[in-house]
Amino acid sequence: MPTKFAVRTTILAKRFQYSWMFVTNLDFDDDDSTNATDIFSRLALLLTESRHNSDSFIKFVDRVLESCRSPQVNLVRIHVYYKVRESCPSKWIDKAVRLNVRELDLRLSLSHLPLSLRTCKTLTKLVFHRTGRDRQASKCWECPERVSLPCLKTLDIDVCDDPHENAFRVISGCPLLENLSLEVYRVWGEYERQDDYIFNIPTLKRLKLMLGYDLVNHKVVLNVPKLEYFVLCGELFSLFVMEDVSSLAEVTLSIERLDSDHHLWDELFKGLSGVKSLSAQNENSRGCFGFISPLPVFQNMKHLELNRFWNPEFIPLVLESSIHFSCVENQSMKNLIGLNRRNAEVLKTVTITWRNLCFQEETRLAAKLLKVPRASHDCEVSFIGGGSLSNASY
Repeated sequence: MPTKFAVRTTILAKRFQYSWMFVTNLDFDDDDSTNATDIFSRLALLLTESRHNSDSFIKFVDRVLESCRSPQVNLVRIHVYYKVRESCPSKWIDKAVRLNVRELDLRLSLSHLPLSLRTCKTLTKLVFHRTGRDRQASKCWECPERVSLPCLKTLDIDVCDDPHENAFRVISGCPLLENLSLEVYRVWGEYERQDDYIFNIPTLKRLKLMLGYDLVNHKVVLNVPKLEYFVLCGELFSLFVMEDVSSLAEVTLSIERLDSDHHLWDELFKGLSGVKSLSAQNENSRGCFGFISPLPVFQNMKHLELNRFWNPEFIPLVLESSIHFSCVENQSMKNLIGLNRRNAEVLKTVTITWRNLCFQEETRLAAKLLKVPRASHDCEVSFIGGGSLSNASY
């Protein structure tokens, strides 16, 4: 529960007077608008003086962290959306480290990572995002020296593109890192410099990259032999070089904008030719992505999901490049006509999701599809969404 509610339990009985001091999860959020009864509201005012100004919130966090008596705290979550003095977040982080914190979740304004955070020996998970004010001003936190986080396995951070070395300085100091979420963004035209993003992380299993605001880099290099899950979101303006993704099994692509000549899209797909599951969609419904070179052969593909932006000519190309499909999802059945017979023999399921079609159009398209000869006698065709054909299988 939010820490302010834990503190309020002192009103229930005398034996609860000090119980809140031994909780192992500390949760502070200055944007918590949860309503309380009158008696609890009055107690909150006594304990925090007033949650509607920064001074009272700062005093409350200070008081709780000073009073905490747990030998080890599992989680400290601090989300601050208004401006506080720079010394406050650093002081809170120092106190959390002294409490042997295992997970630290921060959303606040911080210009640099404190020494205590960069060298915490107990930290297993770190989430650090800045407030909207800092993001709009393209202010990036700094990591002035090398990092040593020997137990950290999960890292979730955002960073401005020009001082990206700060993020990689943290990453290089995590020898056990398994899960990485990195958001990189910029204000268009802010920087002229272009840098390669090189992910050389032998322990990494999950990677989520969010790239935005016309971010342009020379290369994004992935040398991650244990990587199993990869998520790419945002705008594709960088060349992806897959040096070692030999364990990669599942990929999710959610692209808003794409380099105009599509060669980056081609290179990305070539690097993903060994995956078993691929889900791709265009967040900008006005765009339409295609290919300028032959597709790679997806030797291990078992699941394919394509949403929202695919040309009719594109779907057969993907299907003909794939051998072991168990599920194919698409918006329009006409994109499936022309499927190579050799590949279709192992097809088990085709799911057609109707979007923004009238009943007559759904009926016409369904009838046309069901007349197409099937190379696989076991293939099941399912229709989902819209009209009376919802959830029908044939």
